[in-house]
Amino acid sequence: MSYGLMMGGRDAVRCLEMYQDNFSDEIKTEEFCDEYERVLNRVRYEVDRSVPVPPKKQEAKVKSYGTFYSCGECGHGLRVEYKHCPCCGRRIKW
Repeated sequence: MSYGLMMGGRDAVRCLEMYQDNFSDEIKTEEFCDEYERVLNRVRYEVDRSVPVPPKKQEAKVKSYGTFYSCGECGHGLRVEYKHCPCCGRRIKW
């Protein structure tokens, strides 16, 4: 499936923030503004979630246990095969 031309996520958020001031007063009802803010918050969340974070490396107190990793965003424990944190959903940059 092709979605056509696109812009980066942060640029899309900036455009959505700018556009909200340009809507006509006829459609700028309280309900519309609330709904638009919810959509904008969702786009912000998805863009932030897509930016990878490096994991935090923690050495085990007993050397034979090796090294442990946790999410750089929320601190949830990670396995090396994880591409996303199972707790907060952030992409992991190994």
